[in-house]
Amino acid sequence: MSLSRAPFVYASLLALAAAPAGLWLDQPTALAAQGLGAEARSIARFFSALGDSAWILIPSGAVLALRRAGVLRTLPDLVLARSRQLFWLVAGTGLLADLIKGVVARPRPKLYLREGLVEPRWFHWFDAAWASMPSGHTVTAFTLAFIVARWYPRWSVMAFAIAAGVAMARVALGAHYPSDTLAGAALAVLCCAAVERRPGWSWPAR
Repeated sequence: MSLSRAPFVYASLLALAAAPAGLWLDQPTALAAQGLGAEARSIARFFSALGDSAWILIPSGAVLALRRAGVLRTLPDLVLARSRQLFWLVAGTGLLADLIKGVVARPRPKLYLREGLVEPRWFHWFDAAWASMPSGHTVTAFTLAFIVARWYPRWSVMAFAIAAGVAMARVALGAHYPSDTLAGAALAVLCCAAVERRPGWSWPAR
């Protein structure tokens, strides 16, 4: 399988896996997550924090803004190029995830556990309780993993393993269902794969 086609295959498999997960895993997993101990939740919170886009967007955005303002004129081209790719890919996939969240408006596990709500509202924005699908933290984590895999191929396995850890952490914390995280991973990989196929796109080499 060619390097250019492989991500589309992986994204398709992740998306397909979301359907059976939604049928057979989501609700039992939400119930099981309630029984996690304090130590397990502490570990889950650590991994969950790795999927927060702020720690990626703020420094990379600051680099771009300062360079545009003429403050970082001596910044190496490699740092600038990678900051640009990091910012726009993470921001772009994150915004798309937020858009889909509002369109689908799937209730989070806490609403299922508290009120038995499982059906989406559809086209319901700006309500975090109805923003379960897809997992934004998972989108960020898999977008970053894709980028790291292209910049540093030898770290591919570790990057995606950490991203998977973020996805599992979101489920463990009761913030998402397994199908939400599978959809988030699929979205991230698909978007990154589509972007890198654009004419003129290249990953800056060291």
